[in-house]
Amino acid sequence: MELTDIHGMKSLQNEKVKFSRAIKARGGHGYGVEVWMKQLEEQMVQVIKKKIKDAHVKYYSDTSEQNDRKSWVLSHLS
Repeated sequence: MELTDIHGMKSLQNEKVKFSRAIKARGGHGYGVEVWMKQLEEQMVQVIKKKIKDAHVKYYSDTSEQNDRKSWVLSHLS
């Protein structure tokens, strides 16, 4: 692991989301910033889509009377 590896993202509110794979933020030898920035964007979209899908499945698979929207939202904070 190098200091230029990107493993996730963190919001101003300190919410953290880990990527499924690290992005190597390096340049040189024909491997410019555009390449790793595109990979970073793809990882951001991919991980958020998965979190939304998982949360949606969890909400609709819980058929108990305890299916409270507030507790569901709070249980899916990262």
